[in-house]
Amino acid sequence: MSQVLIGIIGVILFIGLALAGAMFLGPRFQESAANSRASAAIQAVTQVAQATNLYMLDEGRPPPPTNAQVLVDAGYLKAVPVNPITSSSPPQLWEMAGGPNHVDMIVMHGGSLADDGAKAVCDAINKQSTGYEGPTPTADPTMTSDGVSGCWRASFGAYYVWAKI
Repeated sequence: MSQVLIGIIGVILFIGLALAGAMFLGPRFQESAANSRASAAIQAVTQVAQATNLYMLDEGRPPPPTNAQVLVDAGYLKAVPVNPITSSSPPQLWEMAGGPNHVDMIVMHGGSLADDGAKAVCDAINKQSTGYEGPTPTADPTMTSDGVSGCWRASFGAYYVWAKI
């Protein structure tokens, strides 16, 4: 009888320790997933930014503001990097402050406001690239940061990952 009681207590202790471990480590696992996607997103936009820099050195002008396929067609990228956040929106070449036909940065859609995962990834991107841990910036990067990459939330709720050229 005492062996059965000791066995039951052992099983209860094992289950209790497993639940305590899951409660303690659960948020850390979710945070590490956001950090992983953030690193991949920074790498994707940085890769396109570096290819754009090479294009500008060789051609003497920036590529047209469009998707990154123009860099693949010109031989500066093997393939357009996959968006690790949404997997549907590849990096885009955007003009911001430089005027028409002047590419200032590489931008990639990072999800919508309705997606809590997108906000977590955006915050992780800002923490990794600039060390910023405050609220997600809500203006475009030309107004918000001196860094070379980061993430911001547009007024309509979409998150964008960016890299300066």
